[in-house]
Amino acid sequence: MIPHLEHVLSCSEIPHLISYAKDGSGYVREAAIKRCVALAAPELLPAIVACLNDWVPQVRHAARAASITLLPFIPASHWMAVLPSIHQLLAAGRTDHSVWLATFEGHLLEWLDTDHLVEGVRCGDAKMARACFHILEQHKLITPPELLALALGSRSDIVLSLQAVRMCARMPQHMQPAAYLTALRSHFGAVRTIALSALLAPQCEANAHDIAMGALFDVQSSVRSLAIAFLLKQEVDVGSVYRLALEARSTVKVMQVALTSLASLRRPDDVALFQSFAQDASGPVRLVALASWFKTINADKDLIALAALADDAPRVRKFAIDLVRKHGAYIPMSTARACLAARRDFALLWMFSQSDKWNWIESVALVALAGPHDNLLKPVLADELENWMLAAHSHSFTRPTPEQKSFLNAPSTRSVLQTLVGTVTPVLDRELALWPHV
Repeated sequence: MIPHLEHVLSCSEIPHLISYAKDGSGYVREAAIKRCVALAAPELLPAIVACLNDWVPQVRHAARAASITLLPFIPASHWMAVLPSIHQLLAAGRTDHSVWLATFEGHLLEWLDTDHLVEGVRCGDAKMARACFHILEQHKLITPPELLALALGSRSDIVLSLQAVRMCARMPQHMQPAAYLTALRSHFGAVRTIALSALLAPQCEANAHDIAMGALFDVQSSVRSLAIAFLLKQEVDVGSVYRLALEARSTVKVMQVALTSLASLRRPDDVALFQSFAQDASGPVRLVALASWFKTINADKDLIALAALADDAPRVRKFAIDLVRKHGAYIPMSTARACLAARRDFALLWMFSQSDKWNWIESVALVALAGPHDNLLKPVLADELENWMLAAHSHSFTRPTPEQKSFLNAPSTRSVLQTLVGTVTPVLDRELALWPHV
């Protein structure tokens, strides 16, 4: 039931007015906005702002007029609170708000101090920071370098930082090098990439060579790629820079960057270096060294997978199965089983085994037979056997080897599997019966 308009226009209950501003009738919403103006209560401001993009033109116009009318009567803190909602009108698709927004912002700045907007950028709320940044830039309230430094101070909002670095291109030409150098110190790799690309451009009056050299060890690969490409064109031996860093054996991160960057050059002569670092004391370094070796010579994937599988670090061993699954590296199942069982890396053993249901149950049985087991491993083996039973029917095309069939029919194997899961025998018999002539 639509409220009587006279009742809306005389309403003084703020909760009711907020509700009327959301009513399904455009006449009611328009009347509610008019009453909000009359009361000028700060609590009603969000309801008015919500109508700025209303689907009824008359309601939009009423909300626009109300917003400007109420500017002197509502405290700045309340306007700051709704600023993100107003800023979102720039992306609204119902109508073009840009002209009105420019007008509104001009009026808003008569009642809002620049300090409020500066604090809004610093506040930590992403939407608030973006709205305040927009107004500060559009109305040139602080200098571009100040605004850039202010926006880049955020380590939580990459959108704001990207808006800031893109602002550099709109600065006067003579200010751009310093601005991009500021952006090159950003927390975000994407921002540093944009900044470095601009600094290395021919038209930029910056010391491009030194800047590129300084970017060779950036943790962001896209930054390093730009620097490497630039220096290679200058005939700089980039590889020697990375090799010297590896010889120095500074931090793990520097060694990882150096190895990865050397691999990007794809020089077979560096493989011996990668192999030497595959024996490093640091697991993360060993992993990057193996990955760099693979990137340089893909054909060595089987050797690399075996080296990864034999590593003491679980994350490095995981690289072995990545090479098997994604790149077709080959590791004999017997080798994988022996290596992983010896390290009690049963989770990775199941991952290796699950592609073939007979390898899978054979692995479970062999681990079970190898006992004795602690109370933690028995439930793991039982769960894996349950998983095998659930998946066995969907792998019916897989043929066991004669050795596997004999092993699975052996009384000792049957007994240990039966101990783990009492219902396994019928499922195993059904699956083995599919291959009577193996």
